[in-house]
Amino acid sequence: MVAPEQAAEEIAALRRRVAELEAALTARSRQIVLLLDRLPAELYPVAERVLAGLPLAPRYAVQPENWAESTDLVPADVEEVLADLWASTAPPPRGRRS
Repeated sequence: MVAPEQAAEEIAALRRRVAELEAALTARSRQIVLLLDRLPAELYPVAERVLAGLPLAPRYAVQPENWAESTDLVPADVEEVLADLWASTAPPPRGRRS
C-alpha cells in the first residue's frame, strides 16, 4: 500500500512530466508548421519522409539511374533490391540511420 503523501508526490511528478511533454510537443508542432510554411510544395514528400523517420530517398539498389539492364538474374541482386525496397518504406532499425 502506498502512503497518501507518497502517492501525492508521484502524481505531482507525473503532472510535471506531462506538462513538460506537452510543452515539447507544442514546440515541435510549431517547428514543423514553420518548416512546412517555408518549404516549397514539391519538397513536401521529402519532409514527410524525414518527419516519419525514413531515409531521404530509397537506397542505392533501387535508384533507376544506377540500374544496369541485363537478362541475367542473380539471386543476390533480388535479395538486395527487396531489402532496399523494404528499407525505403520502413523506419531504420533503432540506433541506425541510412
